[in-house]
Amino acid sequence: MFISVKELELKKVHFEVAFPPGEIEFFDDGDRLSQATPLQAEGSAELLPHTLGEIRVRGHLAVTMRCDCNRCLEPAEFPIDSSFDLFYRPAAVAVGDGEEVEIDEGEAEIAFYEGSGFELKDVLRE
Repeated sequence: MFISVKELELKKVHFEVAFPPGEIEFFDDGDRLSQATPLQAEGSAELLPHTLGEIRVRGHLAVTMRCDCNRCLEPAEFPIDSSFDLFYRPAAVAVGDGEEVEIDEGEAEIAFYEGSGFELKDVLRE
């Protein structure tokens, strides 16, 4: 599901989706992190007023993940049942005129998107 800035300019977008194992590629540090059950997610995305394209994505997800245990080397499963509240800002706003810019602690929690939006899969991967 693509979250489009153009659509968000018109209305808040609600989502309720399920991604089967293997559809979202998870990055890992060698522990072979994988999805054991379908990832269920529901929530909404909205364009924040009085910003230069900042988007807020809120929701809830539930999934069971699997990775190799570093101690016994057997596969270990762990459930994740969590709410999320994430902010995205256009990368063009962050880059500015190419100079390095100091950011405060709150801005360190903001992710960036390029172009006309981003994939919901990328949000859920975080």
